[in-house]
Amino acid sequence: MSKRSRLAICVRAILCGTLPLVILEPTSVLAREVMFDMGVMQTLGLNADLNKYFAEAPRFLPGTHSVNVKVNGQERGVAAVRFNQDGKLCFDNDLLDFAGLMPVPIGAKESCHDIHDDYPRAVINALPNQEAVELYLPPEAVNSLSSDIKNFQHGGTAGLLNYTLFSTLNEYGDSDSSRYSQANLEAGFNAFDWSLRSNYILTDDEGKKSADSIYTYAEHVFVPQKLTMQIGEINANSNVLSGVPITGIQLMPTDGLTQSGSGVSVSGIARSSQARVEIRQNGQMIFSTLVPAGPFTLDDVPVARNNVNLDVSVVEADGAINRFIVPATAVKARNLSRPQGLTVSVGQVRNIDSEYSDPLVMNVSDGWRIFPWMNLVASAAAAEDYQAVGGKTDFLVTDDWTLSTTAAASKASFGDSNNGLKTELESNVRLSEDVGFSASATHYSGGYRELSDAMDDEYTGYDNTYTGSLNVSAGAAGNISAGFTYNQSGGDDQDSRYLLLSWGKTFKYASVTANWQSAVGNVDDDQDNDLLYINVSIPLSSGQSVSTYMRKEGDSTSYGVSNSGSIGGDNTHYYISADRDQDSKQNSVNGNLNTNLHYTQVSVGGGTSR
Repeated sequence: MSKRSRLAICVRAILCGTLPLVILEPTSVLAREVMFDMGVMQTLGLNADLNKYFAEAPRFLPGTHSVNVKVNGQERGVAAVRFNQDGKLCFDNDLLDFAGLMPVPIGAKESCHDIHDDYPRAVINALPNQEAVELYLPPEAVNSLSSDIKNFQHGGTAGLLNYTLFSTLNEYGDSDSSRYSQANLEAGFNAFDWSLRSNYILTDDEGKKSADSIYTYAEHVFVPQKLTMQIGEINANSNVLSGVPITGIQLMPTDGLTQSGSGVSVSGIARSSQARVEIRQNGQMIFSTLVPAGPFTLDDVPVARNNVNLDVSVVEADGAINRFIVPATAVKARNLSRPQGLTVSVGQVRNIDSEYSDPLVMNVSDGWRIFPWMNLVASAAAAEDYQAVGGKTDFLVTDDWTLSTTAAASKASFGDSNNGLKTELESNVRLSEDVGFSASATHYSGGYRELSDAMDDEYTGYDNTYTGSLNVSAGAAGNISAGFTYNQSGGDDQDSRYLLLSWGKTFKYASVTANWQSAVGNVDDDQDNDLLYINVSIPLSSGQSVSTYMRKEGDSTSYGVSNSGSIGGDNTHYYISADRDQDSKQNSVNGNLNTNLHYTQVSVGGGTSR
């Protein structure tokens, strides 16, 4: 056996033997030395100096090693670092920059700079058995502007294809029928540090075909500047104004790409099986899916912009449409994180249904943290016949209370001249661990218009919008939530009101939920009836469950029962239901089968009413 092999075996043995000492109480272990059996070391032909080298603590052998660096518990990535003859970590400018630390004076003739000279309270834990180094430094040592993980690789190629396809066919007793089909396609590839992404929604509604481009763009990240550039069909970002879809170029902070999930939820009630939920922003469809009859909640809805109302339509199997608005205040983030930095976009407006030619528009937004408890953001938009500016302040009043104020002004002259202001006040309060409340009020004066609204001569907005929500976790009494929206029309149109109350409770053998919805001012007045839905679900063995429910809408009452579960494992699931309308004496049966084919999920459903 070579000396190198014997040395490696001994080092591993020493490290494994000292590992229990590392994890013991520091005051009782680190203060005393550990002595090794000199006879064993001499038998292996190892230098006796190794006894002294590893006696006090685990350490790396002298030289350069690739180790995982942690700073105050935060991963920084893998770096090549150097240890001196005593096993001490040597700091240089490259390591300081990589670890996100403040610069320190390092002498030109220093062979190994000790960070303890700058920060005596610094703690360095060498973990050779994990190939890692942990640094615990005071706050003043950390550069808050340079704390990103820097262990990444350039290049590489990859491709993706995501797709969602569905089609519905409804046949009526008079030999009439309706068909609706939709495909949501997302494709892209990465190559040469560029990425290409494209998302299209294709629809066929009774032979009327349409193709809507959500986005098609090429993207590149400029690492030193921490900026992302997008070129193509993009959605212009704006912190205060709504922004519009454009064909052009956009520069924005790369940090904005690291968010996981929008955090936006949409709730409602569907009257019929296989009802279709369509969500739009600025008249453009951004999301669509099918939901079963009863209450539904769609989590992490992929919104295009987080300060624009969501227009939600529930399209029932019989063609009836229930429409309500989720205000922008419910779409915005609920925290006082650092505001997004400078974002600039220039391009030609697209996908706006207007009799005017699509203008060239420029959007600029920026944000600043004025105090730890106060953020300020500002936005501006400029086109030939449209100009707008706006500002927003966020206040962290207490740990459980945030307050936001917004003011914006616009001037439009596409057809008639429209000038106006928008002011908004929003408050979110956590009253206790189990109670949360939020409310907002928005006032529109004069002829305030977002750009997409200004291009529509038929647009009639609201004078005022009020929203409120309450969530209570009442323990033994269950969970209660309430949401309210009131839109006061600015013209001859009818005011609209939407109220949703929910209660749920899980008992030992069953779960009970009750939902009540009241909507006034729908596009279809027939949908203005109050809707009550009560469901009792009883879980069975092997993932099966049986539910009974009652649905009351206006003077019509329906009762039903459903069964759901899995078949042959977790890849295939079924759902079957039967209900009866007491008013029309009509019986309905519906069923659905869903299976996972590894790369594709297939769902087939059908139903009949007599």
